[in-house]
Amino acid sequence: MKGVGIAVLAFCAMGSTVAGQQESKRKLIHRSRVTNAPPVWEMMPAHLPFDPVAALGKLIYEDDNLSINGNQSCSSCHFRKAGFADPENTAAPDLFPVSRGSITTLFGGRNAPTAAYASFSPRLHWDGELFIGGMFWDGRATGQDVSGTSLPGAPTTGDPLADQAKGPFLNPVEMALMDKEQVIDFILGAPYGRLFLNLYGPQIYSGGVLDYGMAYNKIAEAIAAFERSSLVNKFNSKFDRFVREQGGDVGTFGVTVEADGFRRFTGLPAGFRSKVFTRDEAEGLALFNADSEVQLGRGQAAGGMCYLCHLTSRHYPEAYSENNVQPPNPFSSDGSYAPVLTDFSYDNLGIPLNPQIAILAGPQAVDLGLGARIDELLGVLADADPLAEIGKFKVPSLRNVADTPPYGHNGFFPDLLSIVHFYNARDVESFPDPEVPDTVNVDELGNLGLSHDQEMKLVKFMETLSDR
Repeated sequence: MKGVGIAVLAFCAMGSTVAGQQESKRKLIHRSRVTNAPPVWEMMPAHLPFDPVAALGKLIYEDDNLSINGNQSCSSCHFRKAGFADPENTAAPDLFPVSRGSITTLFGGRNAPTAAYASFSPRLHWDGELFIGGMFWDGRATGQDVSGTSLPGAPTTGDPLADQAKGPFLNPVEMALMDKEQVIDFILGAPYGRLFLNLYGPQIYSGGVLDYGMAYNKIAEAIAAFERSSLVNKFNSKFDRFVREQGGDVGTFGVTVEADGFRRFTGLPAGFRSKVFTRDEAEGLALFNADSEVQLGRGQAAGGMCYLCHLTSRHYPEAYSENNVQPPNPFSSDGSYAPVLTDFSYDNLGIPLNPQIAILAGPQAVDLGLGARIDELLGVLADADPLAEIGKFKVPSLRNVADTPPYGHNGFFPDLLSIVHFYNARDVESFPDPEVPDTVNVDELGNLGLSHDQEMKLVKFMETLSDR
């Protein structure tokens, strides 16, 4: 270990020399911002399980200086106490469905989703029926090597979570830095710059020359390591306690699976008792797991059909084979995790245009979601129909959902009841027209036949998904 320490110190000296030769005005400006910052060892989070890469990622994630005005970090729009979503959005979902940038007069065009549990998403791939995985609402952070296409940033890190982390630094309506060189210069000049060099120096320097592309990927990988940590993915909600109480799997709780696969709502089992869930919460889970005869045109029995995209069965990372990037659960005998409550697919729910976005961000083109960029992926990931993907957006995890309003890719719905009611009655009540009408999912939502009381029970169940 002593020899390793001497080697690290020697490398730090070499890295410092090279970094000094590449000193820039931008870096000096950054240093002036952090003159009074504590030494890096005081900034290391003592409660973080010892993983220096995740610790570095946390420091980068929370560094406001990595923005054009020194006022925005990853944490600004994905804040722990707001369910890792944007606290301004969650506090005033009607007024702020989208996030403001470091340049505070500029706003994005989509709602900022939670960063919690995002790490479970596999690489974007075609499973023979659907596109699965990737990051961002439109899947543009694929995690796949798409060299030779026009996708920015290829080749990738191989991890969609890390690929996503590279985007906000350079987005003009987010952190708005000039280029990856500026991001790297700022990090090398930060109090934790030494830690970055200790961890990645041999990989980012070649012949004494800094490889900015490799260094930028390593920054993203450190952020992804933090976002995979137990600080972000806690699995300690009321729902998790109920799953354990019920033996570890609630994928068919409250339903009977019939011979044709139809899941009939049966409600609470005879003699049901729970020290964790109320009866309303448990009935909400049963409705969540149930199919709807009304929706399917075969009878009067109602159900939420939510489980079809927001899976309540256990999550097995290996199910995604070569596209999986999530390590197995070390605390589970079979490597599985409690339900992540998404299938990582893309769907068009028929959400209307949100006029508040134009007020904040200016006039917006019709948002085509995954379909806007599907041509770039044809022949690389799939042999799909581009027109069928227009207007589709990533299915989010519902973990922490009660803490992260507004809802939908454009934040159209300010609270849980409003989006639950939309799912239930979209096609039988008067709602504004969908932004993209041609590919709306009419098979799994729109006429579920739920009563108001049943809608409220679904909301009560979803409120149990918040981590402590």
